[in-house]
Order: sequence, then structure tokens, then C-alpha cells
Amino acid sequence: ELSRATPRTLTFCRFPLTDGTGNRPALLALAVRTVAALIASDTPTLVCCGNGESRAPAVVAVALAAVEHGSPEDWLKRVALHHPSDVCPGLWAELVATLPHVRELAPGPTD
Repeated sequence: ELSRATPRTLTFCRFPLTDGTGNRPALLALAVRTVAALIASDTPTLVCCGNGESRAPAVVAVALAAVEHGSPEDWLKRVALHHPSDVCPGLWAELVATLPHVRELAPGPTD
């Protein structure tokens, strides 16, 4: 949760995702679209979750795939090179399933 010392210029988004199956597809898509929009606009962005090893890297990888039009699996490998990752297979499958819908709304590749 945010502390009282949090700067007013900070934009804070919280998506209550579970680490596994059963997440609402609309909520997963919203999380991915939000991160994709931040990436596409070159906004410095921190994505985190409880341990930082499943939900955060998975959402970031799918968002990067949406913006950069690459494979989500390739992006997850790239993310995992820089940060420990242990993505839950059920969550990953649900996130990847949102990709066609997210790509429809995602901005073009960044330059």
C-alpha cells in the first residue's frame, strides 16, 4: 500500500490478480493494456507483485509483446534474464490468451 510519503506525481494502478487460474479475462486485459500503454508512451514504470517472480514478469512480457509485436514467450525469456522469474503456467496461459485483444488496442512499436 502507498505510504503518506508517496509523491503526488506518482500514478498508482493496482490490479488484484491471483497467481494461478481464475482471473477475470477483462481484468487481465486491463492490466496488460495499462502496462502496454505506459511502455508505449516511454513512461518510467515499475511493475511489482508479492514476490515479483510470477505476476509482474508475466504481465510485463505480454505487454511488451503487445507493443513490440514479438512473441510473449521470447519477451518472458528476456525479462527473466534480468530478474528471477517463476511464472505460474495457468496465469501465463490466461495472460497470453488476452494478447489478440490487447494488440487490437495497443499503440504501434516504439522507436
